[in-house]
Amino acid sequence: MRIFLSYAREDALIAEEVFQALTIENHKVFFDPTAVDRSNPPNERIREEVKQADLFIAIVSSHVEGDGRYVHSELKLAKDKWPTRPETVRPSRWRRSLI
Repeated sequence: MRIFLSYAREDALIAEEVFQALTIENHKVFFDPTAVDRSNPPNERIREEVKQADLFIAIVSSHVEGDGRYVHSELKLAKDKWPTRPETVRPSRWRRSLI
């Protein structure tokens, strides 16, 4: 299965853990923190990766809240691709416990 993994830069360590778990299960996951400039609007590579994905996973944390976050642009691309199939867009809420 092709999976697009969306996350805020501040959640890169969590995203890396999710990426590793999914690839161990033989999924092809788009996760390349150096591949795109997240300060710009979605570029062609992002559009193409979302277009080819079978599933979209967004790591949603307090870092994603608010306007101007790149994850919002990626979520919009996913919702545009699957307007009637919300089960293919999976926001996953993350919160680290402080011990």
